[in-house]
Amino acid sequence: HAYLIMNKKEEYINAYAKEPNDEELMALTGLSEKEINEAMSSLQCVQSIFEQPKGMENDNLNLIDQLFDKTKDMGDVLNKMALKDAIKKLDDKERWIINERYFLDKTQNEIAESLKVSQAQVSRLEKNVIFRLKELMS
Repeated sequence: HAYLIMNKKEEYINAYAKEPNDEELMALTGLSEKEINEAMSSLQCVQSIFEQPKGMENDNLNLIDQLFDKTKDMGDVLNKMALKDAIKKLDDKERWIINERYFLDKTQNEIAESLKVSQAQVSRLEKNVIFRLKELMS
């Protein structure tokens, strides 16, 4: 597409002494605006990830320094999957405590009131559930 666009542009410039606008270019090539934009962007030079970004030559920062590290994100995804799987293996009461405490942000006192037990008992229950989750995830 890029080759077709460049040829049609050159023919148009030779005939009319000006560059065609987007609509004229679409009519000349039979391509959509999206196809033209994609083809023209494919002509841009590739830049090494070890080069400094344009306009930031004095910052001692390479493109690679700005790239997103997917490996760190993948670790988070795997941990979340393991946690989700471990939570499914808890009994109903344990799952309820985790849900109330960590997903609904309830305090131990609020959970104790719901269960009609002391806050200290909720603390022990929570500690045991977290220990069990760690075992299930390892």
